[in-house]
Amino acid sequence: MAIKFSGVWVLIVAILAACGQVSQLPTQETILISKRLATLEISPTPNAAQVEATQLALQPSLTPQESAAPPSATPYIGVFLGEAEEIARDDPIINPALFGNTLLDNTATPLPGSTCVNQPDAIFGTTWQTVPEVRDGLGCPTELLQTFAGSMQLFERGLMYFRPPTGEIWAIVPSTSAGAGRFWYVESAPESEQETLTAPEGLLVPTLGFGAVWQGVPGVRDALGFARLGEQGGELMIQRFEGGMLLLDRPAGEVFALIGRSEAYGPFSADGGIP
Repeated sequence: MAIKFSGVWVLIVAILAACGQVSQLPTQETILISKRLATLEISPTPNAAQVEATQLALQPSLTPQESAAPPSATPYIGVFLGEAEEIARDDPIINPALFGNTLLDNTATPLPGSTCVNQPDAIFGTTWQTVPEVRDGLGCPTELLQTFAGSMQLFERGLMYFRPPTGEIWAIVPSTSAGAGRFWYVESAPESEQETLTAPEGLLVPTLGFGAVWQGVPGVRDALGFARLGEQGGELMIQRFEGGMLLLDRPAGEVFALIGRSEAYGPFSADGGIP
């Protein structure tokens, strides 16, 4: 019996010794840290003053705030298609033929009291400006001076001028002391068969474009008569106006004013001489 009892105690002592080597009993500080990490800390209960301050902070303000200005529509930069069409219908139609390709301001000396943007070119002189019917009938220039190599032909009672390459032809009967002369203008010579005519001695029957206008446009042959000379080349200058145009025969130094559809004045001297 004694041997058996002593064996039990030996076993118990061995177990307690092993437990002591594996771990140590937790201290009081270790237990306190573990509890703080695992437990949510509850804040202390607020007193009456703290509760009142919190309620005042949460109340909405009764002061009305100024409202922002209502948003305005973003302006559209440009022209809507509908507006552009309406504007186009309201604009007057401009005939480009009246302006040519040189509608620019120039530096010519303006006429007394003139309000014209463009001025008559000084190459035409000033004699034509002394005739009220010419000055008032022409109005303001609509283009600058145009110079070209043309041709002319002298007739018994007038002249004809041709402008290549446009094909324009002017037939002019000069004015007299009795009043205005007359002119005819065609954009190109008419296509028609020309009669075989015989001119009086010392005179000529015009040919080509001059001949076509002379025979094909009513009134031209009777007004001009037969040609005195053959067709000749020379420098011509024109300036178009609101009511007509000025034409300068540079070799002869003569200026014609053609107004409206038929009235012709001149020749005026381009150097200021007596017409």
